[in-house]
Amino acid sequence: MVNYHLTITGRVQGVGFRGSTLMLARQMKLTGYVANLVDGSVYVEVQGNQDVVKAFINKMCDGPTPYARVDHVDVKQANLSHYDDFTVRF
Repeated sequence: MVNYHLTITGRVQGVGFRGSTLMLARQMKLTGYVANLVDGSVYVEVQGNQDVVKAFINKMCDGPTPYARVDHVDVKQANLSHYDDFTVRF
């Protein structure tokens, strides 16, 4: 099990990014959450099997929706947290 924190910049708000991230994470059986930040970026905490999390991060770099444009993804490994599901936070 691994936990990563992502900060994603680009055209990532108002384009269905959080909803697409939610669907992708749930399909991949990952836990954590996604949230918009006030600076226009999106923050994701994701946890699960290392190989699956890395595949998820690769998809985040491409953008989970065709309407998004990802300019940069800052990835930091963190300590494990307790999540029951993957959610959207407001």
